[in-house]
Amino acid sequence: MSLLKEIKCGRCDRLYSPLLLRCPNCHARRGAKSKYANYGDLRRGRIIICLALIFVVSAAIIVLATSVGGADNPAATTPSQNLPATDDDIHTVNSPDIDTPEPITTPPDTPPPVVESVKIMYGSTVKTDFSIKVGESVNLKAKITPSGIEGLEPVWESTDSNIFDVVVKADSGGMSVKVTGIKAGNAKLVLTVDGKSVECIVRVRA
Repeated sequence: MSLLKEIKCGRCDRLYSPLLLRCPNCHARRGAKSKYANYGDLRRGRIIICLALIFVVSAAIIVLATSVGGADNPAATTPSQNLPATDDDIHTVNSPDIDTPEPITTPPDTPPPVVESVKIMYGSTVKTDFSIKVGESVNLKAKITPSGIEGLEPVWESTDSNIFDVVVKADSGGMSVKVTGIKAGNAKLVLTVDGKSVECIVRVRA
């Protein structure tokens, strides 16, 4: 049974829905002469139409509010746990398994050794003063501390070559010399190695 009873057209006496403003048969406008089967049905129809309109408007407002809220909060529609892993995430996970090479350290340069002391030796005896006769010769050598320093060039000198003469022996690298008395008198034998010097008094007797 229909909720709304049909009304009768005042012109053609045919029944039609009370929701229509004109008769669908003769197109006569519904007026005061229209014959309602029940006036209460018209009010009921209007109430139903109003309720339907309210429902449609409310649903449209809810849908609009939901779409706007989702656009303002993208994180709500896209869960972070569903994002694909990036290259940085993969590198972070695998980084503990990567062997990190040890840094290469260069040792500091060792300074070259320097001459600490120089001595004039006769055999195993340190000489600071000795005597020889005219025409007599004596062999002397240099002792350098520390030993083993390469590239040194010892220099031997006589403060008076008229008293005695000093000659460096061949193939000795300047480490050995021969001192020969020439004339009676005193003079100094000076040995210099890498800035270090030592003196020895040579006394020549007639």
